[in-house]
Amino acid sequence: APIETNTYVNTFDTDYPTSKPAKAEVSGKNLTLTIEGSDDTSGIDSYTIYVFKNGGEAELLASGVKGKTYTMAYDEKVSYAFCTIATDNVGYNEPKDVKPELTYASAGINDVKMEGEGSWTIYGADGVKVAEGSGVLPSLPAGVYVVRSGKSSRKVIIR
Repeated sequence: APIETNTYVNTFDTDYPTSKPAKAEVSGKNLTLTIEGSDDTSGIDSYTIYVFKNGGEAELLASGVKGKTYTMAYDEKVSYAFCTIATDNVGYNEPKDVKPELTYASAGINDVKMEGEGSWTIYGADGVKVAEGSGVLPSLPAGVYVVRSGKSSRKVIIR
């Protein structure tokens, strides 16, 4: 006669988690980053957050972040970009390059005006062309840089 035993189910998690920084908001002296993430099989355990300051190299901001928000001190003289990497509940890390996924720059850090001859091009911190023209250069917000040609060539980085 058959022997009755307990029913047992194994679930295999073969998918990697995904994440992205969804938004950054400033309140007073703090910046709060909101993260979107998912893992259909085992769920998200934590996030690792990288920050890029003023278009620089990636710096580890925080690891083992358990919630979907992270609050940090905010410096209005710095433009920030963020990258997140999710880890699921079986230890899989999201496979992606650490590069800026969300940028936050203050409304205007030390607006700059350049006057005179020549043409100019404005690039965002991600290197994408934003605008170009000649003559008087408009005021610039934080997180952009300008390449100017004319009587002299120069690059201005707004930090």
